[in-house]
Amino acid sequence: MNAPTPATGPAAAAPTSTSLVLGTDSPRADPPDWLWHGFLAAGNITLLTGLWKLGKTTLVSVLLARMAEGGPLAGRRVRPGRAAVVSDEHKSLWVARCLQLDLGAHVRLHSRPFPGRRPTIDDWHDLIANLDAFRREEGLDLVVIDPLAAFLAGNESDSGAVRTWLGALRRLTATGVSVLILHHPKKKGATRGRAARGCGALIRSVDINLEMECLSRGPLTDDRRRVLCGYSPWPETPRRLIIELTADGTDYLAVGERPGPAPRTEDRDVLLQLLREAVHPLTRSDILSAWPADHPKPNEVTLWRWLRREELDGRLLRAGRGRKFHPFLYTTDPASGAA
Repeated sequence: MNAPTPATGPAAAAPTSTSLVLGTDSPRADPPDWLWHGFLAAGNITLLTGLWKLGKTTLVSVLLARMAEGGPLAGRRVRPGRAAVVSDEHKSLWVARCLQLDLGAHVRLHSRPFPGRRPTIDDWHDLIANLDAFRREEGLDLVVIDPLAAFLAGNESDSGAVRTWLGALRRLTATGVSVLILHHPKKKGATRGRAARGCGALIRSVDINLEMECLSRGPLTDDRRRVLCGYSPWPETPRRLIIELTADGTDYLAVGERPGPAPRTEDRDVLLQLLREAVHPLTRSDILSAWPADHPKPNEVTLWRWLRREELDGRLLRAGRGRKFHPFLYTTDPASGAA
């Protein structure tokens, strides 16, 4: 087949210029639209690398639960949104997570969409087209790929195959969707920032590179703390954040980032007085709604940190699961049943 003759003359479309003259007239750089502040941004691909069974999927599950209504996760705000999960795990495992975390209709699961085999590149493009159709019909903010090795159409050491595979995902990010890819590290030790298994094109081609590690060395299997090391062009991405899974497995707390100043005495007095005068335990929304107009109101993340500090110091009690239909409830009255 002969190649078409390029159009010429007045009817020919002028090539689109992508050049930019830098200087005082340069356009203002808007901050990212963060889905999870510092970690997931609209139109960006995030790679999360960590050892097998380290808790990557657990972290993702708690994130998905938080996306139902939004709110803090590990001290960083998550905005509400809809998600699709492409998982190599059996759906029964996700059913158990749904029951534990109250995952709702805002999450769509694709469990083992290519049973017994890896997808071809055509299979992969068809799946991306399916996700894009879902985005147009119902809305989509996040796509999770768990893990990369199960769905890569090719060899992870082949830079061409990796770029082609990621190029299909860029069709989604071009529409504003955030993508989170879970991956495994190299067998041999690698320097931080380069732990991801496979060719260097993978790390170079993603926007945000996260690495999860155990905080404790040795066989401390009961240590629920993990370290997230972040690398991205955005200053909002923390270089090192220690997080801890709560005992009930429904939330992560930030235990190693700078927590900010403790509440001032007058702020603590207002908070505790609200809880003492309440006829029943209060949610965070209740507290913010009842906050006196003559005293500066904290934002949601600041209130979360204050409540956590006061709980740890024994000045208040917490009940509930922190989910949509089972929110956290706070009180100063032990007789309320909060614990």
